[in-house]
Amino acid sequence: MPPCAHALAEYVREEWPQGLPVVFGVMRDKRIVEMLQALEDVARPLVLTRAPGRRGADPASLAGAAAEAGVGPTLVEDDVEAA
Repeated sequence: MPPCAHALAEYVREEWPQGLPVVFGVMRDKRIVEMLQALEDVARPLVLTRAPGRRGADPASLAGAAAEAGVGPTLVEDDVEAA
């Protein structure tokens, strides 16, 4: 599991046991499925968006990765400002 995603999930569990909204955008060359799995039980809801820059993963592909990871439900918003 990616250390940063795991650390974030642990922090959220300690401070907000009921979870909180998480806006998730990431570079497409990262360990996306594992990151999403780490956030699964703390993101209420999980909003998938495009990270700024050319390397940002497409939100639709993030939704596919979330489904592969068994994470859901998710919201998809292409525009990071709207997310």
